[in-house]
Amino acid sequence: MERRKQSLDEILSNLTLIESSWRDEVADAVIDLLQRLPKRSDYSAHQVLDMLEKDFTAGMTTARLFLDLSKDEFERKLRATLEGEGGIGVTRFLRQNLGRITRLYTMAMKGHFHRDLKVLKAEHGL
Repeated sequence: MERRKQSLDEILSNLTLIESSWRDEVADAVIDLLQRLPKRSDYSAHQVLDMLEKDFTAGMTTARLFLDLSKDEFERKLRATLEGEGGIGVTRFLRQNLGRITRLYTMAMKGHFHRDLKVLKAEHGL
């Protein structure tokens, strides 16, 4: 294939509009959850548990949005917090002691990830 230098005008004149929708089922579920979530400065473990039980994927995405973390950063911090076997997904959430794991997810919703995780776990008896 021959390389050919193009001007900015040539490139722009060859661009075409591509129709696409960024919204998928997960995005719609997160938007719906955010619209139904009561506005407050603090959320209880019960509210976080309810959110995760109704739709774990949308609940996790919402928690991540509250924390203003990328998916990779959120998952890395959650793995460091939970430690051990079992991952960070819905299977572990359903299998683990819901009281313990709900406290961790609640801490995430309250924005405590920015603190040292070992201190955080010691303070909460984890």
